[in-house]
Amino acid sequence: MRVIRAGVMISIIGMLLTVASGPASAGPIIDPNTLTPPPPPGSSCRADGAWAVCHTVFVEDLVNEPIFDLPCGTVYQTSHDPRTGLRWYFDDLLVRRQVFSSVSGTWSLSPDGAGPTIAFVGYSNWIDIYTVPGDVESAIETLQGDQLTVFLPGRSLHIAGIDIDEEHRGVLRDLSDPEAATAVCGALAG
Repeated sequence: MRVIRAGVMISIIGMLLTVASGPASAGPIIDPNTLTPPPPPGSSCRADGAWAVCHTVFVEDLVNEPIFDLPCGTVYQTSHDPRTGLRWYFDDLLVRRQVFSSVSGTWSLSPDGAGPTIAFVGYSNWIDIYTVPGDVESAIETLQGDQLTVFLPGRSLHIAGIDIDEEHRGVLRDLSDPEAATAVCGALAG
């Protein structure tokens, strides 16, 4: 095992930061409202010839939001889901989008979050390719990652892998399985 002294490590980190913060090759800033469809508010967009690249940030926070129904009742979700993304436009029309999501939260059968809860996490990303530039309805989506892990006493439900144009490949143990729904109801009922 190699040991690197703290001073050497600080020097290496400093060099990496200097290289990473060197002159940017990005083009001029452009008005996101000139793009079709426009990216979310707060996006940062730069021109690169006929291309525009936008960096996006979106946070979805839910507090005791009704999400779905199970045989035992309505499930309410409290969660934090920060998302970062990139959008590529050609001649001002959206042609590709990639989003990274890292959600965590809890489910409850109570509209005010009282009573038993179960925790869940998800780490996924998706890419949309627009077969008709600028037309969001023409997207072909590829979703991948650890989409959802629900933590139950003594077990978990898990959805992971890749979904290409709505076809799943990988681990799929979700709430459409009656045994899984029963396990979630049992954990939420206390």
